[in-house]
This record gives sequence, C-alpha cells and structure tokens, in this order.
Amino acid sequence: MANSSVAVTPGTGANIDAYAITGGDLQQIVRLAKVDTDNNNNWAVSTTAAAVISADENRVGVLVYNASTVRVYLAFNNAATVTSANADWYLDAGDRWEIPDPWVQAAISAVAASAGTGTCNFSLGTET
Repeated sequence: MANSSVAVTPGTGANIDAYAITGGDLQQIVRLAKVDTDNNNNWAVSTTAAAVISADENRVGVLVYNASTVRVYLAFNNAATVTSANADWYLDAGDRWEIPDPWVQAAISAVAASAGTGTCNFSLGTET
C-alpha cells in the first residue's frame, strides 16, 4: 500500500470525502478496512526462538491463541531473538489475544518458556 498526500489548499488538489455536521463543520471520512482473507499459521512451540509471522502491510487484524501447554513469549520483530527479557508480550497456556491495531502489520517472533507440546495459533486477517 503506497503512501499518498493530498494538497490542502482550498479549491485545488484531489478530493477528500467529508461529511457535513451541524454547524457547518466537516468531518473527514476515513475508510476502515475489513478482513477479506483469513490465513492461519500454527506454530509448534519450541524453546528455540523463531520468526513466526512475516510483516504484511495488508494485514488488518491478528488473533492469537496459545493452544500449547507452556507460556509463549512474543516480540514484534523478525529477528528470532525473543527471550523472556526482551519479549513484548506473553501468553500462558490457553490464553487468547487480539493484537492491537498499531502492531498487526509487524513481524512476530516467538519462543516457548520451557519444553512443552501443542501450538500457538495465529489467525491473520488481510484486506486486499
């Protein structure tokens, strides 16, 4: 998705959609993208850190469910160097998390806190 800019000079530049509210003011209309493709990534837990999810600028939502028997640490990077000391978040066994919007497009690395079984399941929603 490329960045773009719009001229702010009245009467020139590209059109911006707006909604007229009481008092004559205008509110800009901002499109909220909805998920149209769901991709699942089930990571088998391991005590070896791994880059689990690649960055994706078209991703609009991420749901995570720790279906394993151990705590899983997550970091928003693709360096596969996540540890309990530098993790951005963790999920205990059975925890679920909807990743906040500012981080959904980032890469995600993961590591299990200890040896265990099961998977950490990522549901990746994209809008194309």
